[in-house]
Amino acid sequence: MVWDGTGRAPAGRPVGPGEVAALTDREWHIARLAATGATSRLIGRQLNISPRTVEAHLTRIYRKAGVASRSALVAWVARLDDTDR
Repeated sequence: MVWDGTGRAPAGRPVGPGEVAALTDREWHIARLAATGATSRLIGRQLNISPRTVEAHLTRIYRKAGVASRSALVAWVARLDDTDR
């Protein structure tokens, strides 16, 4: 899925609670850390995983969230953090 800036996935359906629920606890944690501006290297250090593992998680998070960049992820997390999870 690619973020189109409207809050909707390409199929035209809203990105909502189902997509948030689809994130694992680890993915949600990484998404929130990334949304704070933390680099993959810093996130990896905090979670004791490699930066490449962080990037793999972020790739899955982007797909599930329907976003294509960290800046779009920041907006997505801000909108959904603690409201739908």
